[in-house]
Amino acid sequence: MDGIDVAVRARELHPGIAVLVVSGFAPQLWERLEGLDPPAVFLPKPYRTRDILNNIRRLAV
Repeated sequence: MDGIDVAVRARELHPGIAVLVVSGFAPQLWERLEGLDPPAVFLPKPYRTRDILNNIRRLAV
């Protein structure tokens, strides 16, 4: 089970929960993310703390 699988399961239990996906290697990631509703936010590695905070704020809206 990878992070997207966890996100899908979390959404089954809690529809609409915000998802931030962080990855440095993401084959076929975009195709799998497109299936999430509401969409997840993707943050590629490497990232800065500021990037994480900005994306969390974006998800909190």
